[in-house]
Amino acid sequence: MTAYTAGLLFSEEEALVALILKKRGPDNVRGRLNAIGGHVEPGESPADCQAREFREETGLHVPPEAWTETVELRGPDWVVHFFRATVPRDVLLTVETTTDEEVSVCEVRSLGAVMWHPLHGEVEVVRNLRWIIPLSVDRSVRFPVVLTEGLPRVA
Repeated sequence: MTAYTAGLLFSEEEALVALILKKRGPDNVRGRLNAIGGHVEPGESPADCQAREFREETGLHVPPEAWTETVELRGPDWVVHFFRATVPRDVLLTVETTTDEEVSVCEVRSLGAVMWHPLHGEVEVVRNLRWIIPLSVDRSVRFPVVLTEGLPRVA
C-alpha cells in the first residue's frame, strides 16, 4: 500500500492556511491548490513524513508532535493521512516556496470551489479540500475520521 500525507497549516485564528499550487500530478490536482505533503518513506511515521515534507516544501519546521491527523482516506492500494497544525500568524507568513510548485498563505474566506491566492486571485481547490478544510477546524469532531472507498461527493 502506498502512503501519503497532506498537511494544512493554519494561523491560530484559522483565518489563513498554507497551500501549494500544484504543477504536476493527475488532472484532478494539477493547476489547483492542495494541502502540502508527499510520500511516506519506509520506516517513517505519517507525522514524521508530514513534518519533513512541510519543511522541504516551505522552509518552515513544524515538529511531528504539532501535527494532528484529521482525516485518513483509504483506497484499494493507497492511503492519505491528512494533518492539521496551527502556528501564530506571523510564523505562518514566513513560509517560502522551496520547490518549483508555489506555496502561498491563502485566506480561508471561501470554503467552496475556489480560494483566494495572493498572486493568482481565485484559484480552484482540490475537490476533497472543500470538505477536509472545514472538517479539520471543527472542534466537535473526534479525529482522525477514517473513510474508505465510498468517499463523500462534493457537488
